[in-house]
Amino acid sequence: MAVLYRAQSAYEDGDRAALSLALSRLDAVGLHPVGEEANDILARWRAAADQPAITRGRILGPGFMVGELAPKEERALEQTFLSGRGAAISLSALEGRPLEISVRDSSDQSLCRKVAERVTCRWVPLYTHRHTITLRNPNTKKTRYQLVID
Repeated sequence: MAVLYRAQSAYEDGDRAALSLALSRLDAVGLHPVGEEANDILARWRAAADQPAITRGRILGPGFMVGELAPKEERALEQTFLSGRGAAISLSALEGRPLEISVRDSSDQSLCRKVAERVTCRWVPLYTHRHTITLRNPNTKKTRYQLVID
C-alpha cells in the first residue's frame, strides 16, 4: 500500500523522479489496475512520469483499485480467489476516515468484516470461486480509498 501512497503523493507534488520510482516498484511487485478508474489513474501517473503503459497477460494476480465513496455509499465487486492459496485484501482511506470492508464467499458466508482507516483481510479459500468484496463509507464526507487485492 505504501507504494500507492508514494505514487499518489509524487503525482500530486509533480515529482517525476519519485513518481517513476514508485511506478517501477508497482511494476516489480506485479500490481495491476482493477477497473476503469484505476486504469485511468495509472495512465495519468505514467504520462506524468513519461513512462509507457505496461501490458500484462495474466488473468489472476495482484491488483489495485482507487476510488472515492460518497457519504453512506456502498460499492461491491467480485473477485475470484484460488483454492489453497492465501488471499489478502488491504483497504486504506486516504483522508484518515474509517471505511467498512466485508468479504463473503460464494455461499454468502462472511470471511471478514472490519471498519477502520486501514484494514487487511486474510484467508485461504477451500475452493476456487468468486468472492464478493463490499466497501462502504459510513462517514458524512466523501472518502477516497486504495484497495489492494492479492
